[in-house]
Amino acid sequence: MFDKILPYLLSGISVGGQYALIAVGYTMVYGILRLINFAHGDIFTAAGFFMVYIAATLPVQIAIPLVSRSDLPRACPS
Repeated sequence: MFDKILPYLLSGISVGGQYALIAVGYTMVYGILRLINFAHGDIFTAAGFFMVYIAATLPVQIAIPLVSRSDLPRACPS
């Protein structure tokens, strides 16, 4: 039972950590400048496009493990 819950738990912790980093970034920028800077979304979008570009240009042996997410639940558990 725990082996079925563990991937969801790790995925939730991973996404929560990403949200926390975004929130810390907004807080730091607002605390220093007293101005909300919405460029964070642009940076994350650019990072996503960069990841797609790198995955498309790398050899398959490197791109598949890089792009595949091991924290998602498997359709057929082994």
